[in-house]
Amino acid sequence: MVISHKYLKSGQEDILTVLCQEHKKIGEYFDEILLAEPSQKEKIVKTAIFELALTLRLEEELLYRLMYREDPEMIDQVLEEHHVLELLISELEAMNLGNKNYQAKFMVLGSIAETHFTEEEAFLFPVMEDLEFNRHTWARKLNSRRAELTAKHTRPSELFNTKKAISKAV
Repeated sequence: MVISHKYLKSGQEDILTVLCQEHKKIGEYFDEILLAEPSQKEKIVKTAIFELALTLRLEEELLYRLMYREDPEMIDQVLEEHHVLELLISELEAMNLGNKNYQAKFMVLGSIAETHFTEEEAFLFPVMEDLEFNRHTWARKLNSRRAELTAKHTRPSELFNTKKAISKAV
């Protein structure tokens, strides 16, 4: 998975850097499965889809909430992309490694996630740079919320934000 990570070079702990780190980590799972032993593949998939579902939830709760006023059409589009990713995650969650389409479905998920992350970093993050908010404070909020969600949920589908309503107020 190839994703541009210009924000990783900043060396600062802000919300955009943290999300880029998440994008990179998730992308590595999709690369890793290609070389993995069959006995490792199911664990890689389960970890990847949980981390992806968690990142999607965090983006919706924090990042998209901030961005909605700036570009509601863009946020509506990325929420639709999240919906597609969640459908694939749900299907993978219900499948087992023995299913002949398991790895193929996982790789399709990876391809869609890569496109989503690339577009997010190219179009959404630059707009975020121009907004007046403390990106370091929001990184702390993101990390705190991540810990809370991880402690509470064990299955990816439990993380889906079924409301999909982005508050227009920050």
